Amino acid sequence: MKKLILIIGLMVLGVFIFSQTPNYNITSSSTEIKLQMRLYKVSFDNYGHMKDFEILQNRSNTIFIKIYNYYNDSFDLYDENGNEILPTSFDISENHINNFVEIKYYFKNGGIKSYKFFNGPYYNFEVSFKNLSGKIIIPTISYPDTVATENELLLSYLNKPIKSIFIFDSNKLNIEDQSIKISGDETFKAYMGPAKFIFIKQVFPEKYDRIKALAKKVGAINWLWYINYGFVTFLWWLYKFTGNFGWAIMIFTVVIRTLLYPLYHRQTKSMIEMRKLQPEIEKIKKKYKDPQKQQQALMTLYKEHNINPAGGCLTAFVQLPIFWILYGAINYYQGTFAYNPQFLIWSDLSQGGFKQNIVLVLLSVIAYLYNALQSATDRKTAWNTSIMMVIFPFLFINLPTGIFIYWVTNAVLQIFITAYVNKKNNVKGLTIREFLGLGPKPYKTSK
Repeated sequence: MKKLILIIGLMVLGVFIFSQTPNYNITSSSTEIKLQMRLYKVSFDNYGHMKDFEILQNRSNTIFIKIYNYYNDSFDLYDENGNEILPTSFDISENHINNFVEIKYYFKNGGIKSYKFFNGPYYNFEVSFKNLSGKIIIPTISYPDTVATENELLLSYLNKPIKSIFIFDSNKLNIEDQSIKISGDETFKAYMGPAKFIFIKQVFPEKYDRIKALAKKVGAINWLWYINYGFVTFLWWLYKFTGNFGWAIMIFTVVIRTLLYPLYHRQTKSMIEMRKLQPEIEKIKKKYKDPQKQQQALMTLYKEHNINPAGGCLTAFVQLPIFWILYGAINYYQGTFAYNPQFLIWSDLSQGGFKQNIVLVLLSVIAYLYNALQSATDRKTAWNTSIMMVIFPFLFINLPTGIFIYWVTNAVLQIFITAYVNKKNNVKGLTIREFLGLGPKPYKTSK
């Protein structure tokens, strides 16, 4: 046990990996402006129309999903006669202090329409109008049946290809027929991105409850949402408390595994009891060749020892959906990992790949091997489990580092849990020599 902990420590200290955190990118031509942030892409024409908006589905594979297409509704400005008022020029500026990119469109009368995109994890931006009057058409990302408005708020929910939400706050102006009327200077807040209410709450803290009510109307919130949101909120609180998703994920995993320990202990105890009965079970199988008589004899044996043969499977089955929800809670923040501060040797927990994750893969392999030796009843079982556990991490090496931290923390915790349970129940696992079929370690003889 001590040797294993020493090996893990040396691997973490001895290998150092750097991963460059990508920045945003801006390109412009005579007909188009393209802005790519870490989590989304947006393009404009030279008349101030937002042509499309794409959000990142998977940072490891850089897959972007389009959630908005222009349809005469990109905060377009119209006069009282229904004619669109178009700008004559534009420019792009970057504010490195407040960390945003601003695209300004200039009109003949000196008016300015601007889009301000923040380089952060919340998918929020601002739209401003200065010295301009007219009717503004508010964009939506979905059909009318999943669009809801209430006074100054508009919410548009898109279920496919990825659950997304657009929220627009017109401040004190009432929204009517997907439009507002302005006169003078106005600035509005907007959110366009995945349906992740933790982020929406950061953008619209005062109006969050009202936005949730609108989301329910369009089907963006159901009963399952409340289960997932509890875990997601807890992980977010840990992130705010520690200031780093790496530490938050590790603490999150430790807390949940501690709460689940009674279930795991019951599962392991059932497996140990079954292991003790294995000689008796083999005798019954040899004695009774008839399947029905064999089953009756086995059930009598289990009843005498007060053992439920399905007990271990049932408790494991109860834990599975919980672990799946935990994985979902961590995966919820996959894109946000890109804005996470440096964690140990990783500068970007949202990246994947061999170079990025090899240390965590090796750590998980060592932990899985140890657990296989301590849990197996014989050499054959240990080998079958070990082969599967060694291959498993390499199959998913392209997943974000944040997900791997969850797996490794789980695997390392399992080492201590297995050792504790085995000691408490006086159970010994296989040694390395037994695993390799070398037999007992030879005694040293004195000369």
